[in-house]
Amino acid sequence: MKKNLQTLLIAILLCSFNAKGNHILGSDGRYKYLGKDTFLLTLDIYRDCKGTNLSPIKINVIGVGFSYTYTFTMTQINCGDVTPVCKKSCSKCDRSSCNAYGYPNGSDPTCSFPYGIEKITFQDTFIFSDTLSNSKCKFRIEFSQCCRSGALTTCCSGDNLYNYMELNRCYNNSSPIYHANPINIFCVGNCIAMNISGADTTDNDSISYHLAPALTSFGNSCTYQGSYTYQYPLYYDGFPNTKKFVDSTCKGFMLDSINGVIKCKPMQQQYLQIVVDVKEWRYDSASNKKINIGVTRRDFPVIIIANCTNKPPSLPSASQVGCAGDLICFNGIKSSDPDSKDTVKLTWNKGISKGKFTAKYNGSKKQEFDFCWQTDSSDASATPYYFTVTATDDACPAAGSFTRSYSITVKQKPFAKYTANYIGCGKVRFQAQPLQPNNIYNGKEIYTWECPYPNGKTIRDTAKNGIFDTIQKM
Repeated sequence: MKKNLQTLLIAILLCSFNAKGNHILGSDGRYKYLGKDTFLLTLDIYRDCKGTNLSPIKINVIGVGFSYTYTFTMTQINCGDVTPVCKKSCSKCDRSSCNAYGYPNGSDPTCSFPYGIEKITFQDTFIFSDTLSNSKCKFRIEFSQCCRSGALTTCCSGDNLYNYMELNRCYNNSSPIYHANPINIFCVGNCIAMNISGADTTDNDSISYHLAPALTSFGNSCTYQGSYTYQYPLYYDGFPNTKKFVDSTCKGFMLDSINGVIKCKPMQQQYLQIVVDVKEWRYDSASNKKINIGVTRRDFPVIIIANCTNKPPSLPSASQVGCAGDLICFNGIKSSDPDSKDTVKLTWNKGISKGKFTAKYNGSKKQEFDFCWQTDSSDASATPYYFTVTATDDACPAAGSFTRSYSITVKQKPFAKYTANYIGCGKVRFQAQPLQPNNIYNGKEIYTWECPYPNGKTIRDTAKNGIFDTIQKM
């Protein structure tokens, strides 16, 4: 009993020390299927540059619904300063003192800007045991590290950081890829649109986004202060009573579950934590519905600063509808910025992997973009496709940014077998038998109509690309 108590006290003291030293700010995880039950696991940890080195990152692979546990230590492969400041500004990360990778190592006391955030990346290949049966599919990949930053103001200050991913080995699935770090600095009073979306360019699975609690261990949430919750994690315009976001006034708070954009107007200087569950969905022929085949979690800080005059750039809304096989394009979508001296750069999340995104200045300090996608018959879907574009200015020290989501609905072209027969009495009977793109009858009724026979004209009974050619006007 005495030994156990002593061990507990040592653990508490170590955590207390690391809470002052590590200043952990969040984490991302992802995995890639390499074949033969082999996955490449990648973990990003965000921490304050003023913190000390991390403890070894140990990963637990846990069977969900059955007994399986495997533990290993991940290998660090990279690290770097990801503080969202302009090129002319410094951060608290010491760029003159470098580690073996040539990246920041420690704090820069000469920089007046108070923030410095470092991303440390770990990676390893994991192979599941060949003794696992085909019924043992779902696994939780988890890790833990002490402790979160004491600078956090709405939740989690000094708490243990716990995060996990869910992987289904039976689907040979790869998780979404994130093309932008989730670290953002915003000004009090500005309407913000923050992009945390990913893209599945490997399997093209559907993705949804859901606010989730920051965790200290599996199933155990961090402590949120006052009226803050994981659904409403900051002091926004309308907090805490206005729940539904109103786009025209930027009042309320929301995470768009389809495109992964967070919208609100922060009204108070804060250092806060947001967590988003990113779920993957794939059609299952056995159940005739989409099922969840994987989860990754984005756990990240957001910094709200006061006394800044910069206004963020913006992008206009737009959407497109086309048919499968069409070239569908957005042309000349222009960014703008209330601050005329700011230069605006556009980036996108590669949400539609087969599309081509082109950003250009076109004689202005504000970029515009074109996007084109040559669709084919397999792209027809009742669910729209989305990609996001982020406009970022060059204000100092903290740049302003704005993200807009763009949708494309791809409809299936009508395929049918047509016939035209003269039935006497000056009439022609037309029939259309709807087909699927592979020329198989789709089970719908055959449509029939009759028209007067065109005197002296020829009835055309031909098909072009699976679609009946237009009959001459009668």
